[in-house]
Order: sequence, then structure tokens, then C-alpha cells
Amino acid sequence: MDYTSIEQILQKYWAGETSLEEEKLLIQFFTSSEVPAHLEEHQSYFTALHQMQSVKLDDTFDEEILQIIQERGQKDTKTISISRSPKRWLSMAASFVAILTVGYFGWFHEPNEPKYAVVDSYETPEQAFAQLKNSLMGISGTLNEGKQHSLKLAKFDQSRKKIIQ
Repeated sequence: MDYTSIEQILQKYWAGETSLEEEKLLIQFFTSSEVPAHLEEHQSYFTALHQMQSVKLDDTFDEEILQIIQERGQKDTKTISISRSPKRWLSMAASFVAILTVGYFGWFHEPNEPKYAVVDSYETPEQAFAQLKNSLMGISGTLNEGKQHSLKLAKFDQSRKKIIQ
């Protein structure tokens, strides 16, 4: 048999597009002893599939199952009457009302969110720009102080390396 056609049927099989005849052909091919090395990984699967198809139930299977069921026997069932218990009806009605209430408020109730008005804190854009520039210069000055301290540490580290060498 042509191995390329087997590979094509295999691709169709894994995609779920093969007919029963093609599946039987694959089972026949993989249960034979002439399987090439690159297809051996599929051989155990199709061999197991062939073995499962060959298993047949005998005529006594149904009788054995029915006998096991009868041996276990029927358990006594306990019936509970809901109509006789007003306490149970009352609790179910209360649960139903609670669910409806939560559902109503969750679905139809819109929360009153406060409306915020946009207010400019500066009269002109130049004033806002000047304030922003001032704030950024303050932050820059603080960062530069930290940079000066790190430069001192770098000089100290260079001195330490010279001593160690």
C-alpha cells in the first residue's frame, strides 16, 4: 500500500473526516507487521482500537446485570410532602421575594452619582503654565540633589576599587 495515501487518510482521521471504510483500512494497515518507522507512533492506538472492536458481549450479559441489580435490592424511599409544611412554604416565599428585590434594585436602580463641574483654578493659561513650570523645577531640584549624592558615592566606589587593587 502507498504510504502517502495512508498519511492522507491519517490526516483526515485526526480531523474527523474519514468514512468507515477508511477507518477500517487504517486499522488493517496498522495491525499488519509492515508499518514504517515514521508511522509506528500510531500503531499502538489502532491496534488497541482493533482489539476493542473485536470484544463482543455474550447473551448472558443482560441477565447478569439484571441479577446484580436485583441482588442489591430496592432501597426504601422517603417521601417528603411539601404541602403539609407551611414553614417550608413560608421560607420559599421569603427567598423568592428577597431574590426579586435584589434583582429589581440591581437591574433598575441607578445610583445617584455626584455630578462634578469642571472648574479652572487659574484665570489664564499662562498662569497655569507658570505654576506647572514652578512645580516641575522644584521636582527637578530635588532629583538633582539626589544625583549629587550618587556622584559622591561613585567617587567613593572608585577609590575603594583602587585600594583593593
